Amino acid sequence: MFEIESGGDNLDTKRKVIVSISIVAVIAVLCIAGYSAWKTQLWGMLDSGESPQQAVSLYFLDTTKTKLVKEQRNLELNDGDAGLTQLVESLIAGPKNTVDYKRAIPQETRLLSLESHGNLVTVDFSSAFIGESNADDMLAASTVVNTLCEIPGVKKVTILVDGQELIGTDK
Repeated sequence: MFEIESGGDNLDTKRKVIVSISIVAVIAVLCIAGYSAWKTQLWGMLDSGESPQQAVSLYFLDTTKTKLVKEQRNLELNDGDAGLTQLVESLIAGPKNTVDYKRAIPQETRLLSLESHGNLVTVDFSSAFIGESNADDMLAASTVVNTLCEIPGVKKVTILVDGQELIGTDK
């Protein structure tokens, strides 16, 4: 049979349900408000021309200048070729951590142009890119290729020096 109790247990259960529902509602409102504030801030940055920072890996050399190492940075990258240009300019500028990392690209190097077509990026450097040895050139080229290929959509990199394709030690 079905019985109805008129005691305090039924009232306590109702209070617990109401309190639980209230807590869930408050948490939901806070989550929605937080998301809304984050989205507003993000759109505000985009509308003002600012780009949100992205974590990127830049490749440099270790202290012995024989091995590639990654330096993580948060950069505000533009879209397309402008963002790729920023990455290459950051490589030319050198590592932030100059104790553990060394630059591979000679400091006097200038970026003459950068173009992307599909998954191929072509980078043209000034003649200062050429180092003292073919090994230096290949290490510098490796830092460029590895850095750019970390970007989604980039699969190949061609390096030019004064408009001429960089040729490896095998000519």
